[in-house]
Amino acid sequence: MIPSSPNKVPPVYKYLKDMELIHEIVINNDFEMKKVDSPEKSIQKRVHEMFHKAFWDHVEEQLNANPPDYVPAIQLIEVIKQMILELLMPWQNQLKNQISEVLDIELIKQKIEHEVFDINYYEDYIISLMEKICAPVRDEDVAKLRHQKEVVSLFRSIIETLELMKLDMANFTINQARPYMQQHYTSLEKDKFKKYIDYTREKGLDPLQRTKTWLQRNHMKLTLPQCITTEEGATCAGASFFSGNLHPDANSTRSVTGTIILNTAYLELINWEDLQPYPETMCLDERRFRKLQEHLYKLRLMAGMLLVTYNTIGTSISGVSEVREQLKQNLTVLLDKLNSKDEKNLLEVALSCAEQVNCVVKTWLKSHGFEELDADKQKLLLGQLQDVFSPQNAVHKLMWKRINDFIYQCISCGSVDKVKIPTGLSTIETELIALCKSFAHLIGLNFGIYHEYYKEILTMLLEGKDDDSMSSTAKKPESPDSPNSDVGWNVNVPVHQ
Repeated sequence: MIPSSPNKVPPVYKYLKDMELIHEIVINNDFEMKKVDSPEKSIQKRVHEMFHKAFWDHVEEQLNANPPDYVPAIQLIEVIKQMILELLMPWQNQLKNQISEVLDIELIKQKIEHEVFDINYYEDYIISLMEKICAPVRDEDVAKLRHQKEVVSLFRSIIETLELMKLDMANFTINQARPYMQQHYTSLEKDKFKKYIDYTREKGLDPLQRTKTWLQRNHMKLTLPQCITTEEGATCAGASFFSGNLHPDANSTRSVTGTIILNTAYLELINWEDLQPYPETMCLDERRFRKLQEHLYKLRLMAGMLLVTYNTIGTSISGVSEVREQLKQNLTVLLDKLNSKDEKNLLEVALSCAEQVNCVVKTWLKSHGFEELDADKQKLLLGQLQDVFSPQNAVHKLMWKRINDFIYQCISCGSVDKVKIPTGLSTIETELIALCKSFAHLIGLNFGIYHEYYKEILTMLLEGKDDDSMSSTAKKPESPDSPNSDVGWNVNVPVHQ
């Protein structure tokens, strides 16, 4: 738990926050800072609105007094002055000096004292400044300020617009820094993660406990494929898939290497079960991996349903791209409504998909002069299509195995484009390749940052050291730039897109 007092927040949280921000900027080209609003009707929003209303009502009351009390106006001008100065570039010294002279608070107080203070002059000067320094996207917002005549309303709008301009400046800075950060991403994130490692170890904690568990679990799958439970008796994450012959290397006669263990562990990320916490080295991308996993699940269902359809209908629709694309388009819309954790929703979507496929096929056969499906064949098709949604269904398992075999081969050879699409998956080839490239990009970046930590853990696993030995190890992984580092340790991940 993060302490409530800012002064008591351990530095490790800053390291993690910095890592998260750098990671997001580098990975997501569309990342930008946005204004955060509390949900409608929430307590936070009501409290926020109540205090803001009370503040602005007080300002209005003071300014409308007889004689006017300009103390709130002075405070607002000082706040606005600081906000504008923060928006200026380091080299805009002349403009900074001009602002400091015009919005000199002591001078304004003297003008008020001698009754020569003209608040309209300062309003006009501030708006003119905003027109000069705002981004084009804010031109319209700033122009609207000219049409506001009521003083309190105008000051409030000025501050709200300046807040948006601060976001614009932050996003401009992010876009300017992104190329540098992408170029030096690996060293930046390594540095932040090392600080997290050092701090956690100083506290006597194991900073990589979940990462070790993740790699140990996949080592066990390869060496003891029949063992699919943890010490506590819970099913291992991915065990429902990796048990038996479905695992790419479970029956392989090859010796288990660090490369194979890590590649298998990477593959588990898109077959993850919720009962296992994510490895520390993967936490920054957990949301992305879960999104890929969800997308892959829907592709698996789509491939299975298309395979059933083509096998049931036969040559009359075989090779007809028009039917394939219409089916994919309709199924995509329906599968977007799917919630795999809601059994009722799962059954409803399965029925909707089956009925939609049946409708498209019937319409196409009829319009092209083919013999229509009889009632028995329609019933068979509808039943088989709905059965695909069951993880125990033979077609579902087959699609799962072939997709995972394909992804595993991509990981192993280091390239998506060199691996042939398995039989039965040609209908989703474009989508599957795009997903694999996204997955490859993520794990390629991950390996570049954390491979030394993986090497240390996997070396101990292969040497047969137990968990206590690994947990007590205080040795820090050497930098790849170190003359003593073993840069030849081979782990292949697909980094070519």
